[in-house]
Amino acid sequence: MKLLIVEDRQHHTDSAKNFFAGKGVQVSFTKTMTGFLNALMRDVYDGVLSDVFFPYDDDSYQDEVPAGVAVYFICQSKSLPCVLITSGFHHGKKYQWIHRLIRETGKVQTIVGHGNACTPEAEASEKNWAEAWGRIANAITKK
Repeated sequence: MKLLIVEDRQHHTDSAKNFFAGKGVQVSFTKTMTGFLNALMRDVYDGVLSDVFFPYDDDSYQDEVPAGVAVYFICQSKSLPCVLITSGFHHGKKYQWIHRLIRETGKVQTIVGHGNACTPEAEASEKNWAEAWGRIANAITKK
């Protein structure tokens, strides 16, 4: 199995590498939207795990934007399984609209958050790679 992970923060990339080590999964990483688009042109993947907020590119658009939404819909257009993964609470102010938009597509299990209702705007220090892995593996199997 071959996954592409879009993640701009090094500590999350490192934790993903640690999580996937020894799982028999070939994992490639990119940290920008242009990197994601270039990766899709260069290679074929079984699925994508994508951060929600990250830069468009390394040059002129370095601010974090909700580019993961575009990743999700590009993957949908290519019938490529995609799960969005964030360290925030998917029902918090920053993410609720994204969660709702994706639910409207009929894909209920496609955003993995790691925050909680007690502190909805706080970001967790780690991402839930185990849950994201379970969801993307399930989506790939059903494909």
